[in-house]
Amino acid sequence: MNHQRCCQLLLTALLVSWATILVNGQGRVPLTADSVALYQRHIGQTPGVYRYERHYVGDLNNDKRPDVVLIAQRTQHQPGDAPGGLARRVILLLYQPNGQLRNAVYNDQILRCTTCGGGSLVDPFVKVVFNGNLFSFVSAYGLGERTSQVITFEFDPKRPDWWLHTITLQPFEYAAPGQPTNTRPPKVLTKNELGVVRFQDFTSKLIPKK
Repeated sequence: MNHQRCCQLLLTALLVSWATILVNGQGRVPLTADSVALYQRHIGQTPGVYRYERHYVGDLNNDKRPDVVLIAQRTQHQPGDAPGGLARRVILLLYQPNGQLRNAVYNDQILRCTTCGGGSLVDPFVKVVFNGNLFSFVSAYGLGERTSQVITFEFDPKRPDWWLHTITLQPFEYAAPGQPTNTRPPKVLTKNELGVVRFQDFTSKLIPKK
């Protein structure tokens, strides 16, 4: 059995799980060694040395097919990262009519490193959320007063690409263990303030410091 046929069979098996997810809500698909290897091959199509971390499934381009937001991390620590932290890459994979996944675009600036969550050196990344034409990267960072950060992109079928929609920062603190309370109104930056920014051109310089 050739390599292409193996990939098609693997993606067909994954599609059963993906279809259930698209009906019941987006999420992460249970992994097998083969599926990790498949995602690792897609990571290898981008420059640098990265390894699979996790992935989320949802419709990224309104074609009713289960696409993938693939999260990868560098295999080595980079200067400027928090101690022990590994930089991350986000890759968008589009499901094709022939049963293959195709690399669309990637970005290295959307997610903080694996220990860049503030003084506690925890992982700031929380999850990816899909909502119609929108998909968001949710993170939380800071020590003492923490900040919830949501970076949202929008697919525009008239300009077939993914565009920065909003950046939302919500400071909060814990009134009691496990009970976060908002301390200030959220700060929301829209396209009016952010300008016209494609997914692949996003830079962390667009994120306000406070």
